[in-house]
Amino acid sequence: TAFRCRNDFPVFTMEYLSEGFLEMTGYAPEDVVNNNKLCFFDIVYPEDLERLKEDNEDTLLQDKPLDTVFRIIHKNGDLRWIWERSRVVELRDDNPNFSVVEGFFSDITERMRLREAEAAGKAKSEFLANMSHEIRTPMNGVIGLAALLADTPLSTLQHKYVSSIRRSADALLSVINDILDFSKIEAGKLDLEVLDISPRATVEEACDILALRAAEKKLKLAFLPEANVPAFVKGDPGRIRQILLNLIGNALKFTDEGEVVVRCRADKRVEGDFTYSLGLSLGKDGKVNDTRWDSPAFNAGIGTGM
Repeated sequence: TAFRCRNDFPVFTMEYLSEGFLEMTGYAPEDVVNNNKLCFFDIVYPEDLERLKEDNEDTLLQDKPLDTVFRIIHKNGDLRWIWERSRVVELRDDNPNFSVVEGFFSDITERMRLREAEAAGKAKSEFLANMSHEIRTPMNGVIGLAALLADTPLSTLQHKYVSSIRRSADALLSVINDILDFSKIEAGKLDLEVLDISPRATVEEACDILALRAAEKKLKLAFLPEANVPAFVKGDPGRIRQILLNLIGNALKFTDEGEVVVRCRADKRVEGDFTYSLGLSLGKDGKVNDTRWDSPAFNAGIGTGM
């Protein structure tokens, strides 16, 4: 939006405003020109008004270009960010002490919103990283103490319990590490590990961690791997475990009676690589329950999104 105003500080009476002023502010140019209905400063956001007046006064007194950003209140009540670039361009012959200012207003609201969103995202990532670090330190202590306990004389049942504690702690630590990776995901710099893992052992560990939750709901949790599942594959054990915990955990949450059966099979092999299917059978009839987003099961509670 182009403009021209008199340098009659502190009013700065508008003499001309281009048609873009209507879209930028919601007010017709003729409403503001010569202060017919309102002064331009009337629509400047109050918190920015004094600074804007000071910027105009200081800049024009020193006869240098003005480059400043401020907010206005649109006619519909919205706040808009405005970038002003202006300067004294002439002196009137009839009054050498009376100068004219010309310049442009640019609506940079979307740019400022994007900048604020980026700043908020950075602050959120820093908070998650700091919080995750504080949680991870005691979790490493739990894992270490569980490892020491496992080396002491224990009964078979006690050893099983300690092993479950260690697996659960490892899984929780993996979740914490995922939180630390959140900022990397946003930056597109997340790296996946490629290690030799046992599909059967990985699924069994996830089932063991969730066995207590199944028992509390009087549900049967079973794992049925098919014969064609290989002993070892390449993958990221931490990511796979977290996916399994989310899927199986949701299956348990939305199953009221019966059993949850986890099935795993190798679908096909292409140039040395397997693709796998993981199936979940829910409920007392062994069939997959209704998992539409608008189903009663999902309305009854909130599960972990995948």
